[in-house]
This record gives sequence, C-alpha cells and structure tokens, in this order.
Amino acid sequence: MVTVGRSGQRGTFWMPSAGLTADCVDSSPAAFLKDQSSRCSRRVVLDQDCRSLPALSMNTYSDIQLFTGKQIDAAVVPMEVASVILQSTDDTQTELQISAGENLSPVLLRPNLCANVVLKVIYVIKYNPGGEIVNATVTLVLGFVSNRMLPLEQEFQITYVQEDGGDVAVRYSGNPGYVVGLPLVSGTKTADGIARSIDPRDTLSLLHSAEDQDCLQDPHQRSPVLFGLNSVSGCTLRQSSPILN
Repeated sequence: MVTVGRSGQRGTFWMPSAGLTADCVDSSPAAFLKDQSSRCSRRVVLDQDCRSLPALSMNTYSDIQLFTGKQIDAAVVPMEVASVILQSTDDTQTELQISAGENLSPVLLRPNLCANVVLKVIYVIKYNPGGEIVNATVTLVLGFVSNRMLPLEQEFQITYVQEDGGDVAVRYSGNPGYVVGLPLVSGTKTADGIARSIDPRDTLSLLHSAEDQDCLQDPHQRSPVLFGLNSVSGCTLRQSSPILN
C-alpha cells in the first residue's frame, strides 16, 4: 500500500514485525488484502527514548494518509482513529474520550516510568470490489512502561474488510478470540442454531446517545458494542401532556 507524505511524496505503509530475532523491524511493508498479526520487542532506554523514539508515539501509527490505489491520480484516504484505550499498570483498560487538540504523546513521569506508550496497534482497512481503499481506521492501546517491563513488547494487527457484503466471510474482532476495542459479531437465533449475517457491519450494537435520539421515532442511530469496553447509552422519550396524565 502506498502512503503520501506532508510534502506529497509517495511512501510505503509499514507493518512492524519481528525479523530474525524478536526485535521489531519497522521496514516491513503491509501486504494488501493479507491479514497480518505480529509481536516484536524493542530495546528502550526510558529516560532517553520516552519522548524521542517515534515507535513509542501514537502519532507514528495514526498520522498516516493512504492512496486509494496505485494510480497517479488516486484519491487520498486519511487514517481515522477509531478508539484509544489506556492500559493501567495493573492491566485494566479504559477507553479514552479524546478531545480536539489533546496531546497523548509519551511523557516521562519518572526516570524509570514512561506513560502513553503504544502497546498495541490494530488497523482495519475497508476496500471496495474494485480493489480500492475506501476507509482506514486504527485502534491504539497506550500504557505505562517501567524498567522492569523492558524490553518493550508491542503487538500489531491489520485486517481487511470488503465494503459490500457479497461473498465476504464475517470478520471477528480477533482470531482466535476477541480483540479489545473491536466490535462483537452477532447473529439471529433460529431453530438450527445461530445464523450470522454476511454483512461485516452487522454487529451487536446499542442506541447511540444523542440529543436528537428519539426512543419511538426511526431511524435509530446505533453504535457497535466494542469488546472489553463498558458502554452506557440512552434515548429521549417524548410524550404529550394528555398521555402523561
């Protein structure tokens, strides 16, 4: 896949992975339409690398723009941040509500403790039947890293989903098992068991909380239920005074 830099130069979309050793190799290209998952480790000196090493910062994995195809006049698709999850020192995870302009760069809290370090990166690339990229999202898990956790282990995943259902198999949020921050897959109970839709967008969902979300009026806006993340939602029930009396 081809990326575009700030000055318009073309580059390659890299997918870090382990090489001959467990050490991360950042110059490994991501193959189009090939789901990948990798783990690798980095040798880090916290008091020197916490703020300066690009591989620790979420911007390295989110500040990306992809060409929809290899044509010279191909459109550009920005990488959208689907969610950012903060993992505490006791491994509990919480989804962050990010506001515009918020800085989540790594920060050295103590000489032996660095916060907001990228621990896991999950890319989801959506493409159309013509083989062009139509959407790209990334989910990031940030956490705290101390000297006792070194060398730092990072995990990377990339999944491709076709825009239209067609003959595309249903994508789980992980294989095997679910991945924190990605949607749960749902189905309909039948006499023969549970029937799943071939539409990858058909996931377990909740009403999307919004000021204009009426409990009784269609269409209802919905948000997918993400594995490992607690959610609260609701809607507004509007009734006239005579009915209430």
